[in-house]
Amino acid sequence: MEKYNYVATSKKSQKVKGIVEAVSLVQAQSILRSKGLFIIELAKIEVVPGWMKWLGSLRKIKKDDVVHFTRQLATMINAGLPLTQALSILKYQSGMRMGPVIDEVLREVEGGSSFFKALNKHETVFNKVYLSLIQSGEAAGVLEKVLMRLANNMEKQAEFRAKTKNALIYPAIISIAMVIVAAVMMIFVIPKITSLYSEFGADLPAMT
Repeated sequence: MEKYNYVATSKKSQKVKGIVEAVSLVQAQSILRSKGLFIIELAKIEVVPGWMKWLGSLRKIKKDDVVHFTRQLATMINAGLPLTQALSILKYQSGMRMGPVIDEVLREVEGGSSFFKALNKHETVFNKVYLSLIQSGEAAGVLEKVLMRLANNMEKQAEFRAKTKNALIYPAIISIAMVIVAAVMMIFVIPKITSLYSEFGADLPAMT
């Protein structure tokens, strides 16, 4: 049996959503129609394999992973995709690290939890500012705008970090090179010069 996430309207024009179990998409449609529901959305719930969750747990999630997830989710929701459908797609596109986290968030949302509460269970991945903005955006019904703003800000921060890192690399290389040169001088060059002066019975220059 497979599980399908659905959004439908009842005979009284009330919007309903939930999960239906069936052996195929066609059977899932038949089950819902037999209940007098008009199907708006029906999608199979994909399950992330256990081995993928295990591998994902071994790899620390980076800030760039969260940036990529936020940008992709913002783009999909802004294009009109329901949150659950967007998350279903992203859990396979976001790589090993984010996949298991997105899968757990998706399950929470499908179970009736708000997006904020689902994300809040992963505080090590999403910081307090991120969570606070998501909570406000979801409550105000402007989640897609908040996600876009978050993605823009996070990408700017990532770009700034990259520039700062690159700016520090060159001085660091120069410093390391100077240390190596000094070490070579002390270990190899100066002893030879000292030996040479000793052979001729001369004193080393004061600067040496």
